[in-house]
Order: sequence, then structure tokens, then C-alpha cells
Amino acid sequence: MNKINKLLVLVDDDYQTVELRNYLDDFKNVKDYSIYNYNDYSGDYWLDTLFIIITKRIGVVNDVKNHSNIVTINENDIKNDELYNILLDIIKPFEFNQLKSGIKNDENKLRWSLLPIKQVETVVKVLQKGSIKYSDDNWQKVDNFENRYYDAMMRHLTSWKNGERLDPETKLPHLAHAICNGLFLMWFDDNKKVNK
Repeated sequence: MNKINKLLVLVDDDYQTVELRNYLDDFKNVKDYSIYNYNDYSGDYWLDTLFIIITKRIGVVNDVKNHSNIVTINENDIKNDELYNILLDIIKPFEFNQLKSGIKNDENKLRWSLLPIKQVETVVKVLQKGSIKYSDDNWQKVDNFENRYYDAMMRHLTSWKNGERLDPETKLPHLAHAICNGLFLMWFDDNKKVNK
């Protein structure tokens, strides 16, 4: 029996993963698994991982077909209620090593740890300066906001591009000010308040 550490399932955009999770949770020998959208997966194909690729585009996995732990399933060939047995037949020959840590299935969730937090704190400092000067959320009440915040953003970017790192008034980076103005524009855009 082949020993592996983890099961990783790659699926197409329109594939329903809820049913898939229910199946995998039911398999007693599966200790750890993750499900990813095939288009979003950019990782490597590790020897200690069993990969199951469920796709309508079998041709896209030709580059990894020689991997001993990769199995492709043509989604077009799956008939009603057959997926459980198909997965069972694939997974049964493998033995999962016991995990040394707990399981937390957080695939496809926002990875907030990717944010450079120190720089985000600087942006918050700019917001606090504005709050003291104008009041909380005053930026949401500005007229002709699209042009004005765009102009403000470009002024800060131009100053930075010309070699001036810090805003003379706040002593904070021009780039942090530019990001604030960009966030304001995003907020208005998301709330469908863009000037016509």
C-alpha cells in the first residue's frame, strides 16, 4: 500500500465541492485533504501527495500525467451518483500517514497573511491624520469625489516619483496617501457612486 501525507483535489470552476467534501469526510483513511480550483492552483506536484484532478479538460494535465500520484477524472464521464465509488477506488490503495498536527480546511479562503502589515499600518496612520483634521469618514461626503481623489492620488504619486518620499504636512509616505485615495475611489465605485 502506497503511503502519502495528503490528498489534494483540483476541480473546474463549475464543479460543486460541497458534495465532494461530504464524500472525502466519509473516507476513514483520508486524514488530510484540500480542494482547489484547477485554474487557481499554482503549486507543485509533490511525491507525498495524492492528486485527483476532476476536469472537463483532460488535455490540460498532460504535463503532469507521468506523476505516479496523479489521477485524472473526466467530469463528462461521471454519471449520477458514481463519483463516490470512483473516488473510493482511487483512494483505497493509498495509506495516509498519521498527521502530526490538526486539520483545518481553509482552502479558497482569503489569506490575510499575504498583506504587508507594516505598510498597512502606515495607511491607517494616514486615515487617522485625516480623521483628526476633518472628522471620521468625512471623505465619504466630498463633492466631485472621483476627480478630486484621483487628482489627490496622482499628486502624491507624482511627488513620490519626483523623489519626495514623505508628505510635508503629515510626515507620512506619499505612497500611503496615494493608497488611501485609491481606497476611497474603490469604496465609491463599490457603492455605485461614481460620478457620471
